[in-house]
Amino acid sequence: MISQHPKSTALHDPANPGRMAEFDNIFQIPVGIDVAHHELHEGDMYSVHTFANVANAANFDLVIHTMDSVAKRIHMFFEAEVEAESEFYVYEDATYTDGTGVAVVPINRERNSAKTSDIQDMESNPNILGVGNLLVQTMAGSGKKVGGRARGLEELVLRNDTIYLFRITNVSGGIEWVSPQLTWYEHSNE
Repeated sequence: MISQHPKSTALHDPANPGRMAEFDNIFQIPVGIDVAHHELHEGDMYSVHTFANVANAANFDLVIHTMDSVAKRIHMFFEAEVEAESEFYVYEDATYTDGTGVAVVPINRERNSAKTSDIQDMESNPNILGVGNLLVQTMAGSGKKVGGRARGLEELVLRNDTIYLFRITNVSGGIEWVSPQLTWYEHSNE
């Protein structure tokens, strides 16, 4: 809510009209945070950061089976750093054999929060039966990153009760390390 006064404008909290926004001392502008930063403070932001050595022409796969509730949505941001030439793919509607990979447990980025992610399953390198529909395809080279640009350019809002495959394929001609990182917040439709 905005209150107009002859010489100023005040921002009030709609849930608590007596509480006003804080202002920066130098620029005299309201101090605010974006939605993703707010979700972090609420304890609804999670991440997974892995590291693996991958043979030439082999894949490193991360599979996420999103929550089946329509009350929340996953806003996913992804990055990958690689030692040498690699291809990076994101697929939707993948199929895999549940329990054949290594279970991956997301960490809550708000370390004081006891909340856990509502995703149904997350595994690295499970038995992939089908990759599904290609959403993203890009390449990276020696010590380079994929993703990591402005959040809005790389963010995906994932469908509920859907299996996503994040794949890095080594095309370097030798063994290389890969390091994917997935960060997301689980936003309630309130």
